[in-house]
Amino acid sequence: MAKQFPTRREKPSDFGRAVGQYIGLLMERHLRKILADYEPLERMRWVDSYGLEHEIDFVIGTKKKPLVLIDSKYIKYQKHAREKANEIASMLVSIRDAHHSVKLCVAVLGGNFTLGSKRILKDRGIDIFHIDFETLANNLRRYRLIIDWAEDDKLTAQQTWEIYSTLSEEEVDQVADDLFNGTSIPEDLVHLIKEKI
Repeated sequence: MAKQFPTRREKPSDFGRAVGQYIGLLMERHLRKILADYEPLERMRWVDSYGLEHEIDFVIGTKKKPLVLIDSKYIKYQKHAREKANEIASMLVSIRDAHHSVKLCVAVLGGNFTLGSKRILKDRGIDIFHIDFETLANNLRRYRLIIDWAEDDKLTAQQTWEIYSTLSEEEVDQVADDLFNGTSIPEDLVHLIKEKI
């Protein structure tokens, strides 16, 4: 079952969390464009080597023969970095173990992932593409979307959610298109996929 997020006009109970979810959706939206030529399977459930099901953002290949697993995650606070890295690594590796056709596992990370958290992924054979928090914040600030608020600042989180919730689909597309500005993630990701498959 796909992740359930509030609609952009449905008032959330936690504005900071809602903004974080929307950043994750913006990342997915841009990745969808980057990967369009490969016609990836999106947000499907996959059974791992333990018989557990996981939802992965994008899979290149077929249901019977997955070749590339790509999952994306955004975090605002470093304190969640190791937990999220372990979660991603466990999911991707267990699915790779269950499907011997998989040639590549990729994590596209946004925000405050630490060197230690990225090492967890690299040590498990997962390729990483990371847009750091400051670059992401600068790219979003152009659209008056502020994500670098202090942890106890509820007002900025609410204002950012309110601005995001009024954007048209075309404006959301533009924000997503500019999300990875200042990085070589789109080109490097496509290059890696071509190299592996």
